Amino acid sequence: MAASTRTRKSSARPLTFDYVRGLSRGRWKDIFSSVFGIDAHYLDGKHGPCPICNDGTKRWRVFKDFDEVGGAICNDCNKSMGDGFKVGAAKLGLPEKEVLRLVAKHIGVENGGGGDGSRGGKSEDPAKHLVFDPSNSLLPYFCLRKPPVTLAAIARCHGQEARYRNQHTVLALPVWGEQLTAAPAIGWTMYAVPAGT
Repeated sequence: MAASTRTRKSSARPLTFDYVRGLSRGRWKDIFSSVFGIDAHYLDGKHGPCPICNDGTKRWRVFKDFDEVGGAICNDCNKSMGDGFKVGAAKLGLPEKEVLRLVAKHIGVENGGGGDGSRGGKSEDPAKHLVFDPSNSLLPYFCLRKPPVTLAAIARCHGQEARYRNQHTVLALPVWGEQLTAAPAIGWTMYAVPAGT
């Protein structure tokens, strides 16, 4: 069966922007042409007329990472469209969630997990693969190698030493949602912690 007609379906994978964007890498030119109705000559990276507002001669260009994410900008529309979903929404006049569904259908992806089209990934516990070490015994070494970071600053940010997937020792800094510290962290930023010295 041809790759363009194959349908991917997974009961564990919700339809999200990150998931569909990842599967669209290297296919944005085809998506722009087939789904958004934007001809290939607009996608060469050079300044040109805008296919959305149909104005100007040097106002539109795609970003350098276009093949990865499909982003573009029009100086007249004053729209920086960071990914293909935003471009599609501007061109088609549709909400981004609807553009997500159109792109997913075009590349052969079905909504397998009942996802809502959110920009986030899975809704699993962000600390699932972290095992926290309350001793924080390696953080002083981290601070020595990363001035002006101090143990007090790490504590103030609620940072903790942890093992990630039982393979890597990391400094885990929480990412807070709208309720800040009144609710659990919505994610973690991790930095490798050297083992001594």
